[in-house]
Amino acid sequence: MSKTLKRQMNYQTRYFIAPATLEKTALRDQWKELAEGIQSIEEESDVKSEKFEYYAHRGSSEEVVGSVSRKYKVTGHRLVGDEAQDEIAKKEWETGDDRVVWFKILEPDNTYYVGKATVTSVKVRSGDANGFAPFESELAYNGKPEKGNGEI
Repeated sequence: MSKTLKRQMNYQTRYFIAPATLEKTALRDQWKELAEGIQSIEEESDVKSEKFEYYAHRGSSEEVVGSVSRKYKVTGHRLVGDEAQDEIAKKEWETGDDRVVWFKILEPDNTYYVGKATVTSVKVRSGDANGFAPFESELAYNGKPEKGNGEI
């Protein structure tokens, strides 16, 4: 019997932030979803690796991954009053730890990835006079996020 495959739509993956000042155990009711006004979320990976050649590989190389980092570029239209957008917008002039938030990605099968992330590249104004204000930011996990299933 063959397995039925199903395409996943991008909107089925959900993205949330919460203030970094909260303890992880207090996050459950504090998540703010990045959804309203958001048109696109693009993932970018940075993989650092090194190649080694061993006699056992008969002249071929073996690649070893030393580190992986991921960031997510969020773009859309600025909606003043949206809790998630407002939380990110107020970080545009902040530095250091004041730019850190909790960041959660929730897959359609309830698999989640949660960890602290740094907010960069905040843009909440610019463009043509008759256009909507943009909303842009990047969220980069600070280290490897926790992977789980269910609620957090």
